[in-house]
Amino acid sequence: MNRPKLHVALLALLLAGFIAVGCRPAVSREEQAMQAAVDIYHDLLQGRYDNVVAQRADYDHFPKAFRGELTEAVAQSHHRMEHTDHGRISVVKPGHANFDSVGQQMMVFLIIEYADSVAEEILVPMVERDGQWLLK
Repeated sequence: MNRPKLHVALLALLLAGFIAVGCRPAVSREEQAMQAAVDIYHDLLQGRYDNVVAQRADYDHFPKAFRGELTEAVAQSHHRMEHTDHGRISVVKPGHANFDSVGQQMMVFLIIEYADSVAEEILVPMVERDGQWLLK
């Protein structure tokens, strides 16, 4: 292949690559909020209660002593939740999300599946702060 044809072929290949990358669908705000909510629940299931509390939108306004108390309350609540009739949470999956323009929050619905195969849908209100989705 001569040089001009090679350059044209390489340019066409490079352009096709840029087009392919640019055609990927952007992740929607709903998907971002759902993933953040799922991640927070995974922190809860892993016992990372301080991470759960730190993902609250109002976290920065809490005094340090209250942060510790809230972390302990989350831990106790999770422990009680695991000892219900349904047993432990086995799976947390994103359901759907709707933006509430009046309350300026994303209403995220998660599907929680328990050890006994019972599943329920829960509502997790989320707000966006500086590009990060946090618990309301």
